[in-house]
Amino acid sequence: MPSGSDYQAGIFVVLGNVFTANTNNISVNALGFYQQPNLTGSELVGLYNQSGTLLASVTVLLTDPTASRFFFHNITPVALTAGTQYTVAAQVGNNPWSYGPAPTTPADVTFNYNDYLYTNVLAFPTTQHGSGPAYYGTNFEFTTPEPGFYGALALSLCGLVVGLTRRSRRA
Repeated sequence: MPSGSDYQAGIFVVLGNVFTANTNNISVNALGFYQQPNLTGSELVGLYNQSGTLLASVTVLLTDPTASRFFFHNITPVALTAGTQYTVAAQVGNNPWSYGPAPTTPADVTFNYNDYLYTNVLAFPTTQHGSGPAYYGTNFEFTTPEPGFYGALALSLCGLVVGLTRRSRRA
């Protein structure tokens, strides 16, 4: 794979970043790609499980909202499982891409390595490029429930049980 930053792909390639979910209750709610200079158009971005099954995909547009220099497009949330490896990948077409130091990730996920596949369609990339630099092409946004969420859920379930118990005693 060619190295350097802002490499202009003259061929079609899918670039992926492989990561592991470190905790349950992570919900991926948007997929995105890096806001490189000289982008020529949108990119098709997908989220795959470790078996290569496509869990979600979306066309990310140059008009989509940005955060930390990435364009993001919302998807129907996908729940991740702790200890499971996932790949977020983009078919970059003729868009430029670059790579750099492995990203700093929140404690909820760990960056493992990047991979690629020469193809003109979005597909599960299978050639590992290494554990070093990461492709600045794909990304995702996720949410985790607030710590108080479970307490509120437990209290509401207790209230429901108490209410049902009282109702059945009156009958």
